[in-house]
Amino acid sequence: MPTPEKIAVMQAFLDGETIQCRKHGSKKNWGVVRNPDPSWNWKDTDYRIKPEPREFWLNIYDNTAVSFSTEEAAEKHVCFGRTERIRVREVIE
Repeated sequence: MPTPEKIAVMQAFLDGETIQCRKHGSKKNWGVVRNPDPSWNWKDTDYRIKPEPREFWLNIYDNTAVSFSTEEAAEKHVCFGRTERIRVREVIE
């Protein structure tokens, strides 16, 4: 990870954001850094700012789905009696 990205992670930690870590090359889920003064072992550990789940809306028209970034936008494109609207929220492990 380049130094500016490391700085961003450490600054986010200082700002109170949740930081996650896992061993380099691991396929396991990310764990949360709970130590109030982490050692920042960049050589053996990957760190990241915990991502926020993405959210969007789908309008289903017959057999076609169209995505919208906001509920308001999805609502504007409702065809009454022919549209099913679904809220989609990403699950982050």
